Amino acid sequence: MPFTAPFMLVPIIPNLPFFYVLYRAWSHWKALSGSKHLEFLLKHGLPKPRANWNLDEVYTAGLMYPTRALSRAAPRPTPEQADQVASVVHKQTNNEKEDVMVLQRWNGKLIAEQFELPEMEVEIERAVEQVETSIKGQEKLREDKWEQERAAGRDNKRAKDNLPEHIVERIHDGAEDIAEEAAEKKKQAARV
Repeated sequence: MPFTAPFMLVPIIPNLPFFYVLYRAWSHWKALSGSKHLEFLLKHGLPKPRANWNLDEVYTAGLMYPTRALSRAAPRPTPEQADQVASVVHKQTNNEKEDVMVLQRWNGKLIAEQFELPEMEVEIERAVEQVETSIKGQEKLREDKWEQERAAGRDNKRAKDNLPEHIVERIHDGAEDIAEEAAEKKKQAARV
């Protein structure tokens, strides 16, 4: 086998889509293996949850103050303030039946600085964005469902069944007028 035989496999024009798809497949494989590892850890009860006052302080400060600069300049929250904030969040979630955001995007930098993990800032901000999108989607679905129920009225009737007769007649008359105009335009177009 000649020394240059492997180079026959490399095309003259680089196959960029192949390398892109290969990189994406590798990235997905890494993510899948990471999620399988996390699933194994959780299934066997290996991570032991513990309370962390430093993390509670950052969360409390993020909920008490509207900006990162104000949160940094303010004194550290006390345990009493943390309990007050927790009770407010508990009320907002209807006794933990609904979701509520407890982090802002700017909290990611504070958490990363607190635990000396600068690369976590981007991950926290991404997670906050995903949760915000999810909550907005749930709110939109809830609003759409409420509007449909309101439009249906009571007794599960259709909205048109709840309209007064004079409005229904006006709608039908308008529809007939539009249909007649369309028929006339069609006739005129056929003549030309």
